[in-house]
Amino acid sequence: SSLQLSNEERVDLMNEIAHKYIRVSSDDSYAYSNKALILAQEINYEAGQSRAIYLQATTDYLLSKTFDAIEKYEEALRIAEAINSSLNKAAAYNGLGLCYTRLNNKDKGLINIHKALEEAEKTDDELMLTSMLANIGWFHMQEENYDLAESHFFRLAKLGDEQKDE
Repeated sequence: SSLQLSNEERVDLMNEIAHKYIRVSSDDSYAYSNKALILAQEINYEAGQSRAIYLQATTDYLLSKTFDAIEKYEEALRIAEAINSSLNKAAAYNGLGLCYTRLNNKDKGLINIHKALEEAEKTDDELMLTSMLANIGWFHMQEENYDLAESHFFRLAKLGDEQKDE
């Protein structure tokens, strides 16, 4: 009895494998996200395309190919906006924020990280929301804006307490 996956499920699975490999093997991560992208394009599965391109951008970011990463994050964002996927928009904005921060364009970095938080707040994905709060808190710590950092870390802690109570 073999498990039959739909094409969309196959795309999601390849993207998930790409995500798991992202810090282990950039080559394997890129290969899986590329397979996911090709299939997602063939079946016109835009959420899968956006995720695959996002994962490729993240691989580029981790390899310090920051300008390539920005191009891909922007492409992932365009698709996410077209299908109004807050989860994919949050991921792409976050990636852009990290890239611009790395390039010392801190204003543009912060704008994008705040957009990521806004989109994350529209989802029920608590991992995404906690990641965005942590990133903004970290950003403000780097800038020595301790009150702002504290407010985001406080929200993060409160979210953690709420999760424990459930």
